[in-house]
Amino acid sequence: MARTVRHLVYRAAGLIALCAIALHLAGCGDAPAAPLYAGAVAPHAAPDPRQAPPHSDGPGASLIPAPRPPATVAAVIPQRAVDLIVAFEVGSPEVYHAKYRQPIWPGAASGVTVGIGYDLGHTAPRVIALDWHASPHAVRLSAASGTTGPLARELARRMADIAIEYGYAREVFDQTSVIEHYRVARRIFGGDAFDALPPNAQGALVSMVFNRGGAMAGERRAEMRAIRDTCVPAGDVHCIATQLRAMVRVWRGSDIEAGMRRRRHAEAALAIT
Repeated sequence: MARTVRHLVYRAAGLIALCAIALHLAGCGDAPAAPLYAGAVAPHAAPDPRQAPPHSDGPGASLIPAPRPPATVAAVIPQRAVDLIVAFEVGSPEVYHAKYRQPIWPGAASGVTVGIGYDLGHTAPRVIALDWHASPHAVRLSAASGTTGPLARELARRMADIAIEYGYAREVFDQTSVIEHYRVARRIFGGDAFDALPPNAQGALVSMVFNRGGAMAGERRAEMRAIRDTCVPAGDVHCIATQLRAMVRVWRGSDIEAGMRRRRHAEAALAIT
């Protein structure tokens, strides 16, 4: 009898072990599945460590690729800030179709730029492929990654056969570009302190980062460091506006000075609204 009981116990133990192994191999345990976007963050969570392209301001850190979760522009910055960025990047849909439908080179340290201010040169290839996955030209767009400065001018000419309609450009802008630049702004300007700013001030800083990128080193970035170290911790929107206006000195004497002055002053006005 005892021998029979021991036999049954051994068989039961063996079945339990086999079941455990099968569950482990099949992934049937109680642990939740990993999220589709392992690095996903909510708009006010710890930011994605990417940097935005320095469109008009000289060399800076490139974007670090990271998949993104679904989000909406409305969840991060006010519509006034979104409209400001679009106005300075491409103007209107009519202007877009006349001037920006094909790839361009904005000048300075920019790369080939498509859509609404999307700088391919300062964006990692797999991020481009992700953002522009619906385009039949996604592979060619991705290949423009890393080409900046005067070399990008010639590359833009070779890509002149590519056309991106405004509706698709706006979709990529709303679903990826604004959200990623918001994350960069939040990261470089202090996270929680940035969150405490009025929404329009946040939007003004996102616009500035969209244009200049997230790099902080060097004499040309002195005003950005002042915003980070003094204005944002104090929650002082007038301080932010002052530094945005002072930033115009970076482009003094250049052929883009007038445009940069208009943009920085518009951002300053938005910050204190």
